[in-house]
Amino acid sequence: MNGIEINIKDFKVPNDFDMVKVIAQLISVTKNITFSDTELFALTFFIMKGYTKITKEELVTNKLLKTHNAVANLISKFRKYGLLTRTLKGEELISDYNFYREGLQAIKFNIIVKK
Repeated sequence: MNGIEINIKDFKVPNDFDMVKVIAQLISVTKNITFSDTELFALTFFIMKGYTKITKEELVTNKLLKTHNAVANLISKFRKYGLLTRTLKGEELISDYNFYREGLQAIKFNIIVKK
C-alpha cells in the first residue's frame, strides 16, 4: 500500500467530559454519522456513566432533554445508526464507544483512509 502518515500535535481539553466528547465525535465522523450538540452530549453521557435505565432517566432529570419521549427518540436514532447492541443484559453501547475508564489521560488514534 502506498500512503503517507500525518502527525497531529496533541489536542488538549479541560476535563474528562470534553475529552470523551471529542473522541466520540471522531469515532462518529469515521462512521459517517452526524449528531446535534444535544445528541453528542447524551452519547458522551452514556459513554461515561453507562447506558442504563437510570442514565436515561437522568437525561430528563438534568434537563438535557425535556421529556421521556425525547429520550425515546434519541435512543431510536442511536439504534438506527447501530450504536446500540442487544446483549443478554439488554441493550448496551457498541464496543467502539465503550472506551472510557476512570483516570483516562490520553487516547491515540490510528486511522487509515482508503479509496
